[in-house]
Amino acid sequence: MQIAINMFNRKKWGLMYKSIKLYEKKYGIDSNNDLNEYLKANAVLKTAIQKGEQSTTKMAVNMFENLAGVTSNFKMKKAILKYLIDYFIAKKDDVQILKFSKKLYVTSQKNLDFEESKRALNAIFYSLASLGQLDRMNELTLDKSVRKLMPEQKGLSYKIYSLMKQQNIDK
Repeated sequence: MQIAINMFNRKKWGLMYKSIKLYEKKYGIDSNNDLNEYLKANAVLKTAIQKGEQSTTKMAVNMFENLAGVTSNFKMKKAILKYLIDYFIAKKDDVQILKFSKKLYVTSQKNLDFEESKRALNAIFYSLASLGQLDRMNELTLDKSVRKLMPEQKGLSYKIYSLMKQQNIDK
């Protein structure tokens, strides 16, 4: 494992990959599998960024998506989901933002990480507003767990926003 990490730090991706394969051959799939997959995905992503290859970047994003779905390590899952949310915000893909924000919200609620729950809620509201799903925004502002996490002023601002978008200015 240490060799793979050292090769990752030195940006020797081929040697890192070979050392991971040797590790897996000797020890099999064990508790370090998530870390190995994370190193591989990061290596692919860094290479894609350096070369400016969009298809390879998509492959790395898919690797991160798969790893986020499989790993039981909360910190790793949280980091991957936060990266994916930021990645899709930069790409302006509101559907994917909503998808990963929901996953982050559920995961952070299970692990009682309320700061991340707030971050996920902000991203959920952002994507719902961008997608024009105003009814869902209103439903979400009425949810008890959401109301505990979000300041009352913010909930009110989302309600006012959705009413104005629906041309219900009287309300």
